[in-house]
Amino acid sequence: MPNDAHGTRALARNRRAGIATRNAKHFYTGGACGLPPVVHRIDDFGERPSSQRHGVFGLPFSRKNQGRRSAKSAGRNRRIRMNILDAGIKSSIESRSFLKTKTGDMTETIVVRMAHSDDYPNILALQKANQIGNLTEAERKNGFLSAEIPEERIGALASDTGIVVAYDQAEFAGFFCISRLASWRGNAIIDALVASFEQSEEYASHRISETMCLFGPMCLNQVARGKGILEKMIGLAIESAKTQFENAISFIAVDNARSVNAVAKLGYRPVRRFTSGEREYHALIADFA
Repeated sequence: MPNDAHGTRALARNRRAGIATRNAKHFYTGGACGLPPVVHRIDDFGERPSSQRHGVFGLPFSRKNQGRRSAKSAGRNRRIRMNILDAGIKSSIESRSFLKTKTGDMTETIVVRMAHSDDYPNILALQKANQIGNLTEAERKNGFLSAEIPEERIGALASDTGIVVAYDQAEFAGFFCISRLASWRGNAIIDALVASFEQSEEYASHRISETMCLFGPMCLNQVARGKGILEKMIGLAIESAKTQFENAISFIAVDNARSVNAVAKLGYRPVRRFTSGEREYHALIADFA
């Protein structure tokens, strides 16, 4: 009797606590979501029958539906595993294709074309950032601009002879202006440049204003340098300008060593030096013929 009484009291305590009692013929599990505790029968081995081990909200599966539910569960598990496997394979293939596409297109991400109105803010911003007056002495060692395209005239220049722009992976990389010499009349540096050609023996007899255009200002973003973008821009500029002109002239400050080295590789040749203000410049020419 003491043992029976002890078992009865333990069963009652466990029933309230929702704990299984293994030395009783039945055990209780606590209810879920407001459902009452559920009685589970102990089989001969002291375990719940397999059909009653995985009920929803603590409710056991019935023996009647055990086989059907087991088959359905097994089928569902197989489908889940296959879906996961398929998804993994597909993801792997897509990742490889994405990397291959990116790698394959790496040399094709540079776009060089003629400018339109949407490019004007980029041109003006890059021009301002590289204007000599906005740079320190240390920053000028990376190159600088001595002249600039007036904001109010950028549209006219672009629609006339044109401005070449470049983008590297959708980021603005640089610009290259092509213009008539008459468009810059009144600019101190350009006037001095034209005068230097008019005073030279080689070009004194040329109709300079009719046969020559101005190449520049031109500017390349620092992060875009060393990728052949400047060569692409000047190539398009020459193709565009040679339909109307025989030569292009330009200038570079003598102390702008980086730019002097850059244009030397692009077909420019120095004609003479000239002075404007307190700075000395190289007068350059590029022949289209």
